[in-house]
Amino acid sequence: PLGSITGLYESLVEMLATKGKRKPKIIASTATTRNTENQVAMLYGNRKLNIFPPVGASYDDNFFSYVSKDSKRKHIGFMPTGKTALNSQIRILGNLLLARIELFKYYKEKANLTQEEAILEINNFWTIVSFYNSLRDVGKIYNKVPSEILDFIKLLHNRYSLSKSHYNFNTIGLSSRTKELTSRIESNSIKKLLNELEQPFNLIVNDGRSFVQNTVDLVLASNMFSVGIDIERLNVMLMNGQSKNVAEYIQASSRVGRKEKGIVINLLDANRSRDKSYFENYVPFHNAYYKFVEPLSVTPFTEIALDKVLASLLVCFVRHKQGLYKDNQAKDFDGDIDDLKTFLNIRILNKKQLEYAIEKVEDLTKKWQDKVENLTYRTLIKKISDLDEWSLMMSMREIDTNSIIKIINK
Repeated sequence: PLGSITGLYESLVEMLATKGKRKPKIIASTATTRNTENQVAMLYGNRKLNIFPPVGASYDDNFFSYVSKDSKRKHIGFMPTGKTALNSQIRILGNLLLARIELFKYYKEKANLTQEEAILEINNFWTIVSFYNSLRDVGKIYNKVPSEILDFIKLLHNRYSLSKSHYNFNTIGLSSRTKELTSRIESNSIKKLLNELEQPFNLIVNDGRSFVQNTVDLVLASNMFSVGIDIERLNVMLMNGQSKNVAEYIQASSRVGRKEKGIVINLLDANRSRDKSYFENYVPFHNAYYKFVEPLSVTPFTEIALDKVLASLLVCFVRHKQGLYKDNQAKDFDGDIDDLKTFLNIRILNKKQLEYAIEKVEDLTKKWQDKVENLTYRTLIKKISDLDEWSLMMSMREIDTNSIIKIINK
C-alpha cells in the first residue's frame, strides 16, 4: 500500500521538478527487489530501468562491487514449544537484558578494563531492538515491561548473584528507558527518538550509586524501523515471528550490525505453519535469502489509491506549480488544471483508470471553486478524522482505513 501511495506522490514530484522538456534523472538504491522493471514503471512514470553495477564476469567480483566473506550479522533461531509467544518473548528479552550486565561484568573483572573502558565496550550491545510484525504485538509487550519483564530480570539478578549495589542500574528506570518506534508515534517526535537512540551508553556513578542516564535500553519497533535507519551502535535484535515478506525481513534485520558485529535472534511460533517451515529450513534459507525475495505489486492508479491521494495532488499542484502557495491565495484558484490533466494523460496508461482520474480531479476542481469567497487552505484542508474528501494525509504512512468514534452527549 505504501508503494502505491508513493507512486502517486512521485508523479507530482516529477511534475514540479520538470522544466520544459528537461526531466529529472532518478537514482534509486535498494538491496532487496524483484520484478524491478515493473515497479520502476509504476513508481516513476513508465521509465526504463538501467541497473548499476551491471552483471560482471564473476559473481564474487564485478569490478564495482564484491561479495564480502566476513559477515557482520549472526542469526539464531528459536522455536520453543509448550509456551505462548508472549511468554517466550518475556524470557528471551529478560535474558538479553541480563546478558548486557554479564558482558559488562566480564569486561571489568576478567578483561581487567577500567570502568570507562568497559562502558565504551558495552555501548554497542546496551540498546536492544525488539521487532514486531503488528502494532497489536507491540502494545502487548509494552505493558509487560514495567511488570513481568522487570520482575524476571530481578529474578535473574538474584539467580546469578549479581550485586545490587553494583548492578541494579540494569533495572532501575527500565520502563522510562523503553521506547516505541512505530507509526503510532507522531511524525515530529521520530527525529527526537532517533537522536536518543544514537546517544551512547552513559553510566553515572554518584555517592557509590550507579544509574543510567540519557540512554535507551529497549526499542519496541514495527516495520517502520525496517527502512532508512542507520544507527551504528545497534547490534542486538529480537525478531518476533517471521515477517510477511522476505524483503522486509532482510531490511529489518539489517538495521543491526551496521558497523560492529551484531546478533539477530528469530523467535518463531511453533503454532504457525509458515514460521515452522522457516525454522526447518533455517540454515539453507539464511545462506541464500536474497534469492527468496518476492515480487511486490505497486498499483498507484487504482480507484482506491486515487480516492486517497488525488485531492492532495490537486492542492500541491495549485500551491507549487501555479504559485498560489500562501494561505489566503486558495481563493485565487481559477480552475485551470490543463497542465495537470495533460500530465495525467502521459502518466496513466490504463484508459479506465485515466478516465476515473480526470473525472475526479475535475469534480474536485468544481467543488473548490464552489467554496466561499474568502477561502484559505486552512479552511479547505480537513483533518483525517473529519472523513471529508478534502481530508488530506499528513504522512504517506496513513494508508489504513480509519475508524473514527465520536461521543455525542444527549
